[in-house]
Amino acid sequence: MKLRDKESEGFFIVTDPATQEQWVVDPREHLTSQQVFKMPSRPDMILQFANYLEGLANTDGYDDGEVRAQVVFP
Repeated sequence: MKLRDKESEGFFIVTDPATQEQWVVDPREHLTSQQVFKMPSRPDMILQFANYLEGLANTDGYDDGEVRAQVVFP
C-alpha cells in the first residue's frame, strides 16, 4: 500500500552534439497533467518520454541528439 506521494519536478534537455545547442523541454507541453504528476517518480516513464523526445529530435533532423532528464525532489 502506498502511504504517500513524493513531491517532484522534472524537465528534459535535448542537446545537438555537433553544435552544442540545447533546448529545454517542459513535459507539460506534451503530456497530460496526470502523466506529468506521475512521471518524475517513475523511472520507466522518464525513459519512455526521453525516447519519445529523441524520436522528435530525429524527425527534426538531429540524428545524434542527446536527451537528459533533470528530476528534482524538493
